[in-house]
Amino acid sequence: MKRFRVRTEDGYSMLLYYPTEADAKSRWPGAEVEEYDDFTYLDGIQLIKDNAQLMAKQPGISLFRMDHADGEIHLKLIHDPEDGLYYDIVRYKQYKIGAYTEPVTWSISSVMEFVDDYINREPMCFIPVSERRYGQKKLKKPEELNGQRKSFSVDFIPGKCRCECYVHGDDLWIKHHDYFSPTWRPPIDDIGKPTSYYLKKYFGIEKPEKFIYPDTWGAIVLRSEAWIKLENLIPTLQHLSPQQISRRIWELILQYYGWSPVVQNADWERFLENAAAAAADYLKQRKEQNNGTADL
Repeated sequence: MKRFRVRTEDGYSMLLYYPTEADAKSRWPGAEVEEYDDFTYLDGIQLIKDNAQLMAKQPGISLFRMDHADGEIHLKLIHDPEDGLYYDIVRYKQYKIGAYTEPVTWSISSVMEFVDDYINREPMCFIPVSERRYGQKKLKKPEELNGQRKSFSVDFIPGKCRCECYVHGDDLWIKHHDYFSPTWRPPIDDIGKPTSYYLKKYFGIEKPEKFIYPDTWGAIVLRSEAWIKLENLIPTLQHLSPQQISRRIWELILQYYGWSPVVQNADWERFLENAAAAAADYLKQRKEQNNGTADL
């Protein structure tokens, strides 16, 4: 099987496969036909084979399964039944994390587009850059963000905690103002007192009482802060929804700290989903402002 570039009379150009040049010309009368000898995409075929597991093979079709950070992928590579030449096409289904339905139809891509999207593209990473606990020095802004204004802000606890977000290259940086903050516990022999009592005795904070007797009850949160980087989140927005991104990042957080994979945190998962959605909106607005010249 040979490969030919076919240019039609209306200027449309295609790369097609035919046994001979005569076959190509008879199929496209009036078109310009020339043999195309660039088969570099076969290197991409080999990369796919190296990163995927062969599941089944039929005449002209090989079915593979590939694990990916965004979700398991099933793909078909199509080849000529006679000489075994692989065509420059990939048909695939991605079973995305966090999705409630399974794909029905097959997506289609060129080999190198698939390689760039699912093999060469770096996966998302969760990186705590710096942290501070209650009473420690304030955090410094990372050098990478010097001179850069925040891109947007997202609520962690509506009305109580709002976090600044910075889109920087392929990454999303977040200054988090309530980073897994612990709750202060009084000594066992001093339990049962109102909050104002604890604030005055252990923290030197006095607040006026609203009643003739102490009537303030609640938890004392020792606020922690952190700079975190969600590496490669920006290109992942083209492949996963904000809800799916949130689930994946929460999995990365659990893995980083060695917590049980069954742990859930509605505040964090909602915050991560809203941050991903806000990043997508920010990029869309920036693209519109740049008259469509900005890359997502």
